[in-house]
Amino acid sequence: MIEKDDLPLIGILRCFAEKDLQSLVEIFNRVKIRFLEITMNTDRAAYLLDLESVLSDQNGYPKIVLI
Repeated sequence: MIEKDDLPLIGILRCFAEKDLQSLVEIFNRVKIRFLEITMNTDRAAYLLDLESVLSDQNGYPKIVLI
């Protein structure tokens, strides 16, 4: 039987405010989604990816990629 941890679930973040990034990542972390993507049409997407990678390194949050 397939368990939830066996599935490659991906959360997608699109068009959100910078101030909300940490809370969004914490929510995804609580529900055990390990992979997130920030869409390139999100304002300042590259900057948000850099900001998130600092959060991930410090807190063990999910890894985020740009798509």
